[in-house]
Amino acid sequence: RKDHGRPRVKTGAVDWSGLQLKTLDPAWLQDAFAAAMFFRLQGISNAKALGFVTSVTLGHNRLSSLPPELFQLPRLSVLNLSNNRLVDLPPLERCYCESTCSYEWPCRGLTKVTLSRNCLVSVPEYLFELPLLSSLDLSHNSIKHLPLAMWSAPKLYLLNCSHNQLEAVPSNWPTLELRVVRPPTPVTPQGKSRGGNSSNKQPNPTASPRFSSTLDPSQQPHPPAMS
Repeated sequence: RKDHGRPRVKTGAVDWSGLQLKTLDPAWLQDAFAAAMFFRLQGISNAKALGFVTSVTLGHNRLSSLPPELFQLPRLSVLNLSNNRLVDLPPLERCYCESTCSYEWPCRGLTKVTLSRNCLVSVPEYLFELPLLSSLDLSHNSIKHLPLAMWSAPKLYLLNCSHNQLEAVPSNWPTLELRVVRPPTPVTPQGKSRGGNSSNKQPNPTASPRFSSTLDPSQQPHPPAMS
């Protein structure tokens, strides 16, 4: 089928949760997509079909390790590995990208990674260097330390590290710019403020006093909260 003269791009999702898998063979992904009718009709090879995978769910299995090929799916966006027996994640190396003329992580399209309820004792730095990663769940593991790169993750806004064995949060976290804006005093229709002072002049929100300061991390009693 075509849409506005262009072939419709298909995406694939793999859900192998709850199968009690102990190992993951990368060839299984190719075989699964080789059986898909769309790819057979289009004459797309098994290896090329992996480029259409956007979501992989492998939760509730018995996986203790993962093949590096899982993190080399170019369009993978969502990866769920919760409730397994993972001790660590496979090492990765940057690969040269011709479109950007730079070396990038092969799984640079990841936006959400769930690793909760495993046996992880550490977290590789490359997770925090992924350019689009916005959600990372590391809860219910045995992690003692987090890499300093966690403070420089470009898109990360949700980091769940609860129920671990963290001994400390990485130091030298970036200086925060605090901007406090005082709201205007509410005024009644008669021109009297709630405090009882009469005033015919309406407050101007744009003229509210502002305070800008730089916080020294060493003066902060607690690091930024993480859920």
